[in-house]
Amino acid sequence: MDKKRNILIREMMELIEQVKDIQSQIDVTFRAAYAALQKANMELGIAFVEQVSYTVPVENSIRIKTRSVMGTEIPLVEYDKQTTNTPTYAYYSTRMSLDEAKSRLRKGKKELSIQLSGIENAAIRLAANIKKDTETCQCSQKHHNPQI
Repeated sequence: MDKKRNILIREMMELIEQVKDIQSQIDVTFRAAYAALQKANMELGIAFVEQVSYTVPVENSIRIKTRSVMGTEIPLVEYDKQTTNTPTYAYYSTRMSLDEAKSRLRKGKKELSIQLSGIENAAIRLAANIKKDTETCQCSQKHHNPQI
């Protein structure tokens, strides 16, 4: 039981390190993305940027697979990393600031958020399994070692 718990804890510590890295990347990326979006809003107008936002296609390339770590199902989130840079809006009516905001938001929202959600979900599942395993271990020690 201790071996299993140690393996699960080690796996969870690795996931926590990944979460810290991704969260710092998300912070940097979103700051830059929202600054670019703010610039686009000032140059083109909020109403126009909102209209253009409705042309962004729905993301349907996300697939979730699972792997097992000591009986705990860990989600593996996969998605198509190839992106087409073909805008869904006309070049003549927009500015470069809108293109920059779109590319930065795509990186932050799609890539980093998908990675973070998969890792956080895995950490939650591992934590629940570690807690359950710890309770089982404590319970079995009480019942198998009666005091005389």
